[in-house]
Amino acid sequence: MASIANIQSNIQGFSFDGIKSFLKQLNIVGLSVGYLVGSSMESIAQTFGDGVLKPIIAAALGVTKGGLAFPKFQVTDLLTKILSFVLTIATVYFLATALAIEVRKPIQNVYVVDTPDYGS
Repeated sequence: MASIANIQSNIQGFSFDGIKSFLKQLNIVGLSVGYLVGSSMESIAQTFGDGVLKPIIAAALGVTKGGLAFPKFQVTDLLTKILSFVLTIATVYFLATALAIEVRKPIQNVYVVDTPDYGS
């Protein structure tokens, strides 16, 4: 069991450089950015479908809702989601540059070199 002295020494040895190296090693920043971008884009796509496409399809098929024969577009919701997306990306970018965290790119091209055949 950890003693109180060990816990205190671990707390005193805490530094943000350790956190930055941890984040860089596991590429957690890239994963987090991907999650934020994906969830924001999902929100935009959902709002576009509900606020723009569904009214167009309903008008083309002649479906009325509440006795209205013309579609009701919800463009303000879509613009709000787009603005939220842009602000989210800008915030993540500025935080990453302020903390000097680099997102590593995955390996794109891997070439296999012929190896000698030891089995035969």
